[in-house]
Amino acid sequence: MIVWITSYSRSGNTFFRIVLTHLFQVDTTAAFDAGETLLSVDGAASFVKHKKLPEHLANALRNGTGDTAVQQALQEMEDSNEIYFIKPHAPPESLYGVCNRAVLIVRDPRDCLTSFAHFNIDVSGSFRQLAMDFRDAKGLEKFNPNFAIRFFRATVYALARHSKNLKSYLVNKQIDRLLDSDSTYYNWGAMNRAWASANPKPVVVRFDELVADPIAAVRASVDKLGLSLKADSKELPSFKSLQSTYPQFFRSGQSGDWKNWMSAPHEARVRKLYGDLMANFGLM
Repeated sequence: MIVWITSYSRSGNTFFRIVLTHLFQVDTTAAFDAGETLLSVDGAASFVKHKKLPEHLANALRNGTGDTAVQQALQEMEDSNEIYFIKPHAPPESLYGVCNRAVLIVRDPRDCLTSFAHFNIDVSGSFRQLAMDFRDAKGLEKFNPNFAIRFFRATVYALARHSKNLKSYLVNKQIDRLLDSDSTYYNWGAMNRAWASANPKPVVVRFDELVADPIAAVRASVDKLGLSLKADSKELPSFKSLQSTYPQFFRSGQSGDWKNWMSAPHEARVRKLYGDLMANFGLM
C-alpha cells in the first residue's frame, strides 16, 4: 500500500519522516515535485532512510510513458503488501487517483514562506547547488544557458550571509514571488486547500505539535491510518544534531521566526489570502 507523507515545502516533512523511520524502522522515498535534498550531503540520507522508487514507477515518470503507465505502477504498489511511504509536494489530483491514505503536515504559512525563501537563497541558489548542476550537466555545452545569471545570483546570495539588511531584502523578494505564484507547488493556500478537501481526508499533523512531541505526533498518525507497525526504541536524532549536519536545511525548527524577517505588508497579505485556512488548521 501507499502512504503519502505530503505537505507544502518547508513544513516539517523531512523531520516527520526522520522520526517515522527511526521509530518504526521503515524506508521513505520522494516523488511528484518532491526531492530528497539530504542526498547531496554525505551521511545525511541515512536520517530519512531514503529508498529509491520502484523501477517500474521510476521508468514511467522518467521516460514520460504516459498517465496510464504511471497510474498502473502506482496501483500495483497500492495493491502490494509492502508499505510505501512517499513524500510528494503535489495536490491529491496529481497522484493519478491512487490516494487512499495520507498524512498532511501543516505549518503557519508565514513561517513556511520565510523558511522557503531562506532555502531558495541558502541552498537552491548557492554556489554548491550551481556546482552540482554543472557536474550533472557534464560541462557548459549541456548546461542551462542561464549559467551567468545564476552565477551572479549565487554571488549576491553569498554576500547576504554577511549583511542582515541584504538578506532581509532578498527574503522578502522571494516571499513576493511565492505569494504571487499560481503554481500549487509554490502557493501555500492552493496546496493545503486541495488536501483539506480530499476524499478520504488526510491525517493532519501541525508543525508545532510535531516539534513539541515528535514521537507522540508520529505515533498518533500511524494509529489513525490503521497501520500495523511495531515501534522500535531506537533513540531519535535531536534537531541540534540534524542542524549540525546540514544547517542550511535544518535552519531554525521553530515557529514564529517569520517575525524576524517578514514585512508587515506581507504578513497582512498572508492573513488576507489564507486566514480562513489558517483558522481551520488551528494555525492562528
